[in-house]
Order: sequence, then structure tokens, then C-alpha cells
Amino acid sequence: MFPASQINSTFPLVTVNTGNKAKSLSFAREASGNRQITNYIMAPLKITDWDKFDRDLQSVKEKGIQGVTIDVWWGKVEGQGDQVFDWSYYDKAFRAIKDKGLKIIPILSFHKCGGNVGDNGNVPIPEWAWDMVARKASQEAERPMGVSDIQYKNEQGRKSDDVIPVWLDKFAMPQYLEFMTEFKNHFGDKYHQDFTEINISLGPSGELRYPAYGPKNRGESLSDDLGTLAEYPNRGSFVGYSTYGTQSFRNFAREKYGSLDNIKGAWGLQSRKTRIEDLVYLPRDSREGDGFASNFVRNKCYENTAYGKDFIRWYNGSLVEHGKQMLETAHGVFDGETFTNADIGFKIPGVHWRMGRNKIGDTEDARLAEITAGVISTDQDYNSETTDYGYNRILDMAKDIHDRNKRKNDTVVHFTCLEKENNIDDGEPDANSRAKDLTKVMLKGAQNRGLTIKGENALPDRLIYAEGFENLKEAINEGYDGVTILRIDNFSDDLPHEETGKARHKLYEFCQWIEEKNRQNSLNVKV
Repeated sequence: MFPASQINSTFPLVTVNTGNKAKSLSFAREASGNRQITNYIMAPLKITDWDKFDRDLQSVKEKGIQGVTIDVWWGKVEGQGDQVFDWSYYDKAFRAIKDKGLKIIPILSFHKCGGNVGDNGNVPIPEWAWDMVARKASQEAERPMGVSDIQYKNEQGRKSDDVIPVWLDKFAMPQYLEFMTEFKNHFGDKYHQDFTEINISLGPSGELRYPAYGPKNRGESLSDDLGTLAEYPNRGSFVGYSTYGTQSFRNFAREKYGSLDNIKGAWGLQSRKTRIEDLVYLPRDSREGDGFASNFVRNKCYENTAYGKDFIRWYNGSLVEHGKQMLETAHGVFDGETFTNADIGFKIPGVHWRMGRNKIGDTEDARLAEITAGVISTDQDYNSETTDYGYNRILDMAKDIHDRNKRKNDTVVHFTCLEKENNIDDGEPDANSRAKDLTKVMLKGAQNRGLTIKGENALPDRLIYAEGFENLKEAINEGYDGVTILRIDNFSDDLPHEETGKARHKLYEFCQWIEEKNRQNSLNVKV
């Protein structure tokens, strides 16, 4: 979609002196080679064999990996009760990583572990946190509300316990702040030089999105959990059908238009109803079993009507606001003297299916998976380069936070699916994946805003094939500032399978390639 010549590496990492401490920042590059590329690998979701983990760390260190990302599960650390913290697992894990001379990239994971692609563990959101939020919601609503009343509810009536919904941030944010602060207090003195980045979970799988979709045939039936609309590569389900989601949409409409009459006029409603509760609601024009928004989608009301565009603007805007609050909170905790070398990162999901057969947006139902996931909005031309194909608001949010904190810790964008090709049949007929196009869209949008952008592979099996690591190399050559490989278990020397051996060798070659690029780049750096 964008010729390689148009995607220049214009914002490399350089080392600058900030007082008496050196720090990595993303400043405009005068030469495309003046940057050092980071090369990380993910730890297991749950470490059960510590001897094996030690061997795996040694193996990837020898291959050239620089650091290890590791989920710091809220439910694991504070699962026993509010302000009852148990960091012992991470004391052991961080020490093992540091002892191998590897950098540590903690992911403060406020989502649950279990039920997503590749999950082999189960760490739920703390039960006390759900109860606390439900209690506060009940007090505000002046009526009893249970946990199931506040969870995400999709248009097929399914609930999700992946994360606390964004519309309840006013109740949950103090707990996130408390967790971040305790993390800093516990690990700051010992690991302040070892954390190169602290990533913040912003949604399911740690990504800035709604729980609108999931994998197909993942053991336990997804249909029982999320409904068939949410099965890959279907369109996904809108998930705002809870009391607080609906109320948030009503508040949005009231704030935008000022009065019920103005709402009626803007949406072309002929109604004598005098209560906003009777007039403003989420799409509900079909049977729940078929998905409440089925006709809304079938008739493209999401982009052809004022109501539909307002609904999607609220849906996307609520997610972006959640990301903003979380990242601002993280910068407030971690910026300063303790973690001077640790940037603040977050992940934008690679929702690469149902995008178009020959280019982004060229099929009738293109972009629906991204729309239900909440990452793009339809009140603008979301199939245009001028809006970064709809991702401008997320990227603008990241730039705003970056600009206000750039003298402290950098804000780093992470994007998934760097190993994938554009593919009409990506695991399923007519998936219409534009994965490679999407990685270029995200890169160009980040570069235009002076943001550091790194990436990762979406699935480990693609790295077995020739194009997997080659696509990672291509992304780096075009301007991505680093990669994170999914996941250390998949490259373990303890796995004898022939294909795994090939993957290990490809990982070694890839790491050596990055080392050589960094060596060459370091010769060009002018401080």
C-alpha cells in the first residue's frame, strides 16, 4: 500500500544526557541509521518449571536476545485481598532474568489470563476488585448491582470477565494507581537500572480494545462464552450492553446535543418520548440470539446515519479515554528519579481480518472487526490515509501523552502481527486479512507523530516458515524500533521437534542480524 521508499526511518533512538543519567528518547532522526533496535522475547504466562526457565533464558541470551517481557498479573499479586500484595513470584522471576544479564520489561497486566490465543494458565481479575466496583456502582445507581451487572455484555447477551469495563474507570482507577505505586516501591531500588520499559495493560490480552472477539475452536466452546459473531474471523460483537455502558452512551448524547429535542432532530427521530432512557440506547434492532446490532450492521447504519456515527464515536472515544487515563496514571507513578531508563509502553491490537480483499476497505463489510473492537471510528473517513485509516485518535492520544512527558519517560506504541502477510484466507475462508498493510499504516502514523513504535508477532507458528522472520526484518528496515518475540517456550532447547529446531535457528539468525544492524548503526551515531 505504501512503497518502502515512502516509509522512512525518521525517528531513531539516540542516547542523550539528562543531568547525570543517560536516557533513551525518541528524537527526530537526521539519518535513518542512527538508532538501536530492541530485541525482546516473552516469558511464559506462568512459570512452573524454574529450572527449565533458567535454561531457556540462557539459551535466548546466547542467541542474542536483549530482554524478556513478563506479565505481572494483578490477580496473582493482589488476588488475596485489597492491599494484600505478594510479590514473591516476581522477586524470583526478575532475579532469574537479571542473573542472565537480560533486561526486564514488566507488563502490568490488569486483564485476566485465560481464554485468549495461546493462554495456558488462569489468573482472574481479583474477586474483591469486582465486588468493590459493583458495590460502588450500586451506591451511585442507588440500587443493588452484582458483578454480572457491571461486566461487559455483548449484543448476544454474553458477559465477559476479561477486564473491568472502561465505563467504570472512576471506581477502578484508584486500584490501578495503588498497584503501580506498590510495584514501584517494591522493585524500584533493586531493578531501576534493569527495567528498560514498563508496559501497561489496557484491555483483553493487554491490548487497547474491547473483548469483542476471540479465537475459534479453542478447546472450550467460544460460542458458549462470546457468541458466534465473536469467533475469528467474524465481525465481532459490540460489548456496551450493560447498565453502565448504556448510561455512558446517554451521557455522551446529552453532552453533545444538550437536550432531548436536539437529539431527536440530529437523529431524525419522530417521537413524543420525554425521557432519555426511553429514547437513547445501543442498537437493538434484531433478536439477541442473532446479535442485537445485526440489522444495524447489515444496513451499514454505523456509517450511514447520524445515530450510528454517534454511537461508534462514543464507543471508540470511551476506549481512547481509558487508554489516556491509564497511561497518564503510569507516567505519574513511574516518571522521575526511580525508573529513569524505563519508558511507558502500550499495545494496539492487530485486528487485521475483514479489512478488504485487495486493499483496505474495498469490500462491503470491511473494517467491522476493528469497529466492534473499538479501535476505529466511523464519524470520519476511516478508509483514508489522512485519518491513518481510522487510527488517528489512538495515535493522537499517544502523541499527546508523549509530548507532555517527553522530558521524562518516553511513550512507546507496540503493534502486533508483524510476521503476517496480506492473506485472503488467513486460517479461514474469506478472512480478508490486510496484516502487512496494517503494520505499514501504524508505522507511518507513529512516525508522523514522532512516536517510538515497536512490534511483535501475533502467533508463534508463523515464525517456523520462511516469511515470518523475514517480515519482522522488513518491518525493522522500514522503521519499527524493536520487536518482541512470542514466546520463550516456543524456542526452548527442551523441545526436540524438527520444526522447533528450525525456529530456534531462525531466531538465532534474526538476533545476529539485529546485532549487526545495531553495530553498524552505532558507528553512525552523532551525539
